[in-house]
Amino acid sequence: MVIGKTAHTVPAVAEPGTLAIMNIPGVMQWSRDFIPKDTTWKNEVPARIGLMVGAYRPILYASKISCPVLIMYAKDDLLCPSESVEKTGSKIQKAEVIGFPVGHFAVYTGELFNQFVQKQSEFLLKHLKT
Repeated sequence: MVIGKTAHTVPAVAEPGTLAIMNIPGVMQWSRDFIPKDTTWKNEVPARIGLMVGAYRPILYASKISCPVLIMYAKDDLLCPSESVEKTGSKIQKAEVIGFPVGHFAVYTGELFNQFVQKQSEFLLKHLKT
């Protein structure tokens, strides 16, 4: 932020084809379903975050991770390409990588959400023994 100036903002979520940080199919339905109606949250983020998102490359550091890691992802995700997730997971020594044949937002509700929580719980119980 320049002193005395407010940050230029862009929408965080919007319909496909509209300017936003995340504008993939399904994002607006997700936001209607999951963001409370009485929220004070505004659908805006500093525009400069777009510069950081494009430069985010976890694969550059993956080989340095030595602890057990659970990576669960949606194979049909339009936001995080499955090939990138799998490649990153293959560089982590103790990674367990599990893909589900669904889109980005499918994992937040229903039986699939329960499956995710179950897998995560099993992973934590296995690796966080006291």
